[in-house]
Amino acid sequence: MSAMPFRAPARALRAGTAALAGAAVIAVVALSAPAATAAPPSYNLRGVTVVDTFESDADGDGVVDYIMTTTTTIDRHGREELRVMASDVDADGVVDSTTIITPTYDHRGRQTLLTEETFQGADPIADFRTTFESFYDARGDLLRSVYSVDYDADGVIDDSSVTTITTSKNPATTTYAITVDADGDGGSDDLSSSYAEFDRRGNPVLDRLAIDIDSDGVIDGAYEVTRTFSVRGAILTAHVETSGLYGDTADDTTWTYAKGGVLTGWVTVSEDGEVATTALTYDSEARLIEYVETVDAEGDGVVDSSITSTDVWEGDLLITTSRVSVEAIGTPEESVSVITRTHTYDAAGQLVAILDEDDSDGDGDADRTESTQYGYDEAARMVSVLIQFDDDGDGAADRAMRELYVYDEDGFLGQWSQEYDNDGDGVWDSRDVTTTTIS
Repeated sequence: MSAMPFRAPARALRAGTAALAGAAVIAVVALSAPAATAAPPSYNLRGVTVVDTFESDADGDGVVDYIMTTTTTIDRHGREELRVMASDVDADGVVDSTTIITPTYDHRGRQTLLTEETFQGADPIADFRTTFESFYDARGDLLRSVYSVDYDADGVIDDSSVTTITTSKNPATTTYAITVDADGDGGSDDLSSSYAEFDRRGNPVLDRLAIDIDSDGVIDGAYEVTRTFSVRGAILTAHVETSGLYGDTADDTTWTYAKGGVLTGWVTVSEDGEVATTALTYDSEARLIEYVETVDAEGDGVVDSSITSTDVWEGDLLITTSRVSVEAIGTPEESVSVITRTHTYDAAGQLVAILDEDDSDGDGDADRTESTQYGYDEAARMVSVLIQFDDDGDGAADRAMRELYVYDEDGFLGQWSQEYDNDGDGVWDSRDVTTTTIS
């Protein structure tokens, strides 16, 4: 819900994501995600029809300006049979356009075709059509998919893409080849391919991607990632090389672990000499309490920037997270910024408030704050979310957003509304409401 999230450091994400380093990315996300909150439940619906009616009052005058009604039919196997979306763009009671989405399944329940058609007004002839076809082998593995677009529904394909998947067992590999015909002339306008290789434990030891954006036979962008893993599947090293559209770079990342396989950090050394080091510290309960990243931009042994995140816990509840960022260390341009997130819980341990404070110049005063409050009913279901934004740190809300949830007698989410106060005057300037009925 928060618009001012704690984000993982860009350099750490670059190394972790490029290498698809699951353990490292998980550790970073643990810093950025707030404590779990109640959420509208999901249901395993079978043999029903679900109608979602979306109504928007864009100017807050109490009169609905736009209506979208979506009717979804679900069969006894829990599969979507049909979806019909009717739009009334001026809420005058007359449907202005209708989109019909129809899936088709084979005898094994696999989706083999998805068709989408759009009709204007009461016109029974479609003016837009897309199809997505899937083809499987005897084992049920996806071999090929074809996406086609007919922009005027005249029966002539105007745009299409074909994805072909091949696999092997020794070594275990998966290859995707994608061909795009952007103008419907039958020729290839864009080619891309990806290759993944796995060791005998299923770890991805090699990923390779190449793209030829004009199908002239020249690779315009490529990247390759090679990895090593421990016998227990923990990533140990990754080498990443990119070229062309992805930039010409080469990075090497090494991960370290403590006894029991607990991730303690990683180091990324770039081709240009930059060294980014990340260290993780846990408490006696194995909770992450500190994340420290330092960057030596020139590789001369001098730290040029750093980020330190500290978590404070009470039992299983995360109370505060503070992140201190320092740039241009040891120079006249050195700067400090601090972001602090504080969580508040009720007696039942439910998250009732989050306060984000952004001190962009490190002077001890928040330059921007964001306050989020959560409300629950007696069944511990979330019924309200109120977010207030103080964009200049003067203590007064400059903007606000509110979400309200209403459940029916069976516990289904029957209504969800969003309201916006764009100028902080306490008056909701617009309101969107979605009402759901199940029959």
